[in-house]
Amino acid sequence: MSGYEFIQRPQLTISRSALVDNIAALRAHLPATTLMAPIIKANAYGHGRDIVATAIRDVVDLLVVAEPADALELAPLMPGRVLCVGPAFGETLTELIAAQVRVTVTDRRALAGLTPDARVHLLVDTGLCRLGVSPVEAALVANEIRGTGAALDGLFCHLAGADRGDWDEVEREVEVLRRIPIDGVLRHSGGSSLVVSRPDLAGELVRPGMSVFGLYQLKEQRALLTLRPALTLTAPIVEIRHVRQGTPIGYSGERVARDTAIATLPIGVCHGLGSTWAVGGGWVSIHGQPCALLASPMLDYMLVDITDIDGAAFGDSAIILGGLPSSGGPSIDETAERLGLPREHILAALQNSIPRNLVA
Repeated sequence: MSGYEFIQRPQLTISRSALVDNIAALRAHLPATTLMAPIIKANAYGHGRDIVATAIRDVVDLLVVAEPADALELAPLMPGRVLCVGPAFGETLTELIAAQVRVTVTDRRALAGLTPDARVHLLVDTGLCRLGVSPVEAALVANEIRGTGAALDGLFCHLAGADRGDWDEVEREVEVLRRIPIDGVLRHSGGSSLVVSRPDLAGELVRPGMSVFGLYQLKEQRALLTLRPALTLTAPIVEIRHVRQGTPIGYSGERVARDTAIATLPIGVCHGLGSTWAVGGGWVSIHGQPCALLASPMLDYMLVDITDIDGAAFGDSAIILGGLPSSGGPSIDETAERLGLPREHILAALQNSIPRNLVA
């Protein structure tokens, strides 16, 4: 690296081909008539809502979000093809309907805001105990929705048992949804876990999330479907220094166990890397080789041991999370296992201050 002409901050690279290939794999795993409606909540699981929406809008039927604000932002990109599965009332509901967003009724309080222009999905609580009408009142609420002149497009639930692989519980929940006596609606019951493991229970529409980004909710799903991780997180070396054995480093004053070459990376807690990232042998990849973290990430920097990396230099790129093919970095799965955190929590924590770059 000559001079200073490199980006001196973290970068997230997102592979469009991985996203598109994953959606194609999911479609091939389902009946041909099933509607594909990926959910891109939590900033598309950290990948970047707008980048992902732009990348996949031509290969999906709908886009699903959880928050009304996201739905309103995406509505111009996909007119009439955005579904908000979170609750909305009053002026927020009015705005969504005016923007041609498909809205969700989670309880009767939303009925007063419906108009004949509204396209509605009704959420039924089949066991998550979070949002939705009870199964016994669902048919009555459906009639009330239609009584406003609104179009009732869908009837759905969020499964309580799918992500833990409790298929007996899932079968019970799906059966509850199927038995509700409402005609002329799309019934949809789940996301990635259901789509990959039990496509027979998915219904007429599916809402995959993590699988779109190449991640499996359950380890046994790897044998059922081939998916490609779509994300790589990198940061450049902005400083290198050499210290003697026993030198205290960082705010904690931890002492190095040998003469050490330290690389400083401009990424830390403010970018979404929690202070626990160094726990359990945290590492990054430089020149395709693992480099140990020397301390927990600071607010905006990370210290890495490059003593054994031949040729590591100012400006070289370190892979913090490796998802793209042959990236050689620590995978999201490895990092999640080491930290003892759900992968979606690690990804959702990645801040918007990190630039996202879509590649082929």
